[in-house]
Amino acid sequence: MFFCFSRWGWQQNSLVTVDPETNTHQFNHEYYLLKHVSHFVKPGAKRLKTSGSFENLLAFVNPDGSIIAVIHNDQKTGRQINVNLGEKSFVANLEPESFSTFSVAAISK
Repeated sequence: MFFCFSRWGWQQNSLVTVDPETNTHQFNHEYYLLKHVSHFVKPGAKRLKTSGSFENLLAFVNPDGSIIAVIHNDQKTGRQINVNLGEKSFVANLEPESFSTFSVAAISK
């Protein structure tokens, strides 16, 4: 986890780190996580319990019945993992140091 210090001197997780000396900025992992979740997970969604050997993921069921999984590969190399979302199973190729979002449409009955 990346930590930075605010201008007031207290340690915090931040979405963006700004270096006032070089006038540069960097988007942190928390920024990308919030970006993915706020775009794909709709108001009223419920978090789903997940299991398996891969732990860097969040899953939700949206009010329309669609299932969303946000997966973080925090390694410097790509990874391939098996994902089961509802009745769908697939292999996901995760880029190094990336967030990936997968969506499965609701099953109409």
